[in-house]
Amino acid sequence: MRFIENLLHTRLAILTLSQAAGWVTPIGAGETEMLAFVLPRTAPAAAVRLGCAIACHKHDEAVGAGNYHLFRLTTPVEERLSRAIAAATKPLPLAGLEAAVAYLTHITEGMAIDAQPGPVRTGLYTDLTDNPMDALICVAKHYLLAYQQGYQTYPYFS
Repeated sequence: MRFIENLLHTRLAILTLSQAAGWVTPIGAGETEMLAFVLPRTAPAAAVRLGCAIACHKHDEAVGAGNYHLFRLTTPVEERLSRAIAAATKPLPLAGLEAAVAYLTHITEGMAIDAQPGPVRTGLYTDLTDNPMDALICVAKHYLLAYQQGYQTYPYFS
C-alpha cells in the first residue's frame, strides 16, 4: 500500500478511535443527513473532511501553532490526501471501532514507544519527509496506546 493510502486509512482509524473515546465530537446522524442532502454525490468525502477538520482544530489547540500533526501535515501531503479522498471509487473505510483498532494494531506491531498523555513531540518536521512511514507508525502507536490505556494524546512534529 502506498504512503498516502496508509496515511488516509490511519487518519480514518484514529478519527474513529477519537470519536469513540470522546476526544473529538463525533459526526452525528443529523450532520450526515445534512451532508447527504446538500452534497449527494460527495457526502462521504465531506464527512471525512469534516471529521478531520474537527480533529485538526483540537490538535492545533493542544500542540500550538507551527507544529505538524496527523491532521495537519505539509501542504503537498494534504493536497495528495484531498485528491485521494475525492478519487475514492468506493466508500471510504469507516468500518467501525473494532476494524480501526485491528488496523492500528497491525501496522504498529513491533513499534516500541514511550507512551504518555497530552502533547508528545515525536520528531522533527524532516521526519515527515525523510521517513514518512516510520513517522506515521510511531504516531499511530501513540494513539492506539492512548485509546487502550484511557488517556488523550497529541503526537506532533516540530
